[in-house]
Amino acid sequence: MHVSPQIMKWVLAAAMLAPSGIAYAEVADPVACALVSRTPESHTFYGSGEELARKVSAANLPIHDRRLYLYTVETDKGAELVFFERVKGKEELEVSRWKGASLGDLKEQLNAVMMTNQGKYCIGKKSTDLINTKLELQPAGARAIPSSAGDLVRVSAEEQRGDFARVTFFLLC
Repeated sequence: MHVSPQIMKWVLAAAMLAPSGIAYAEVADPVACALVSRTPESHTFYGSGEELARKVSAANLPIHDRRLYLYTVETDKGAELVFFERVKGKEELEVSRWKGASLGDLKEQLNAVMMTNQGKYCIGKKSTDLINTKLELQPAGARAIPSSAGDLVRVSAEEQRGDFARVTFFLLC
């Protein structure tokens, strides 16, 4: 595989310690981490629980290419954040959750982190640090890696019991 000089520069930078004190190499493959930290994604969908599951499935979000990702569900009844981390060496995800009245401006803050980070440090670590200062995530156990992101959303959107919901996915590292 040919790797461009710019990618190699990112990889070398990735081998250095981030300000948070965690090295890319400690959390994942440094090459993959450097690449995905430069390419985080966010996607927002609106509709009913079933409609959201269909839309998210049709979008074919690349969750299988990411080690950390999350989604939020917001309705007129409340909000939920569900955080997923792929366990190295296992074919499962560790899941954490938060439920409450509102996410406030957390999504805008996550978008700001992605913009200001510009691939310099692990976007998963930077995002996790932000979330942990704003919310108290509760462990929800391990689960098998789903076949699609739509499978993840269906249950949460239906649990919120709103007629209409907004789901936002953040694909981190």
